[in-house]
Order: sequence, then C-alpha cells, then structure tokens
Amino acid sequence: GTFLRDHKISFPLQFAGTAPMYGLYWARILKLAEELFDDPYMHMRFEGHACATGPEAINLALSVKRANAFYDKFLTFLGTLSPADSAKIAARLDPPRGYGESRPLKIDRLDKHKKSILIGDNKSPIGRKFNRRIEIVFTSKAKKPRFIY
Repeated sequence: GTFLRDHKISFPLQFAGTAPMYGLYWARILKLAEELFDDPYMHMRFEGHACATGPEAINLALSVKRANAFYDKFLTFLGTLSPADSAKIAARLDPPRGYGESRPLKIDRLDKHKKSILIGDNKSPIGRKFNRRIEIVFTSKAKKPRFIY
C-alpha cells in the first residue's frame, strides 16, 4: 500500500486581492520545505481560498486567480536559481487549484475522535480573514510514512 501525506503552509491574503497581507519570501519557503523536498515522491501545489463575502462564483474565480498568481510568482523565483535546481523543483509542481469559499480553514484532530475544529467561521470578521488565504501544499505518495516535526 501507499501512504499519502500532506503538509500545508498557509498565508493570509488581502481582501479581494492576490497579494499576501505580510511579506512572502520564496527563499524562506524553500528553506522551510527543504526536508520535504528530500523525499523523491514530494510534490508542491498552490491552493487558493476565499471567504464567503459576495457571490460564490466570484469567490471561486478569485481563489483560482490567487492560486495562479502564486504559481506564476514561484516560477519566476525558480528562474533565479541554478538551472538544475530550478528544473528539479519545477518538475514537482502540481497545477494550482482554487476552492473558493468551499474549504473554510479548520484543524483536523488526529486523535481517536477525528473531529475538525473550525477556525475560519465565515460569520465573524476574523474567521473570514483566515479564509482569505493561499496554501502551499506538499504531498508525498511514499510507501512508508514520513513524519515531520
């Protein structure tokens, strides 16, 4: 059998835009992900999300725009690396995805109860702020689980 493992890094975004609320440095993201890229099965994907303010179709389009913008900016950053490093990492990029308001931010508990804790409650301003985000998802399809601490 195979083991599928996701590791996510989330960044809040500006309302109705694609820019991060705080500085985002691709070199730092790669440094954080260095151990993950040691896994030859590891892939990386940008996922855009939106809060539930406004029409659902517009939020879906905005989340796709967010994911594509970060994907494109990351490819530009890769161009600053050596050709070998750039090609190696680019080969592990999966297509970007946008989910609109369909996936509010939550934490999944890993204990026996396996309940989720909703962080991005669209009924509150802070919850909506959490839902306006980009997630960088690292996924490994390996035969044995790898644990990240």
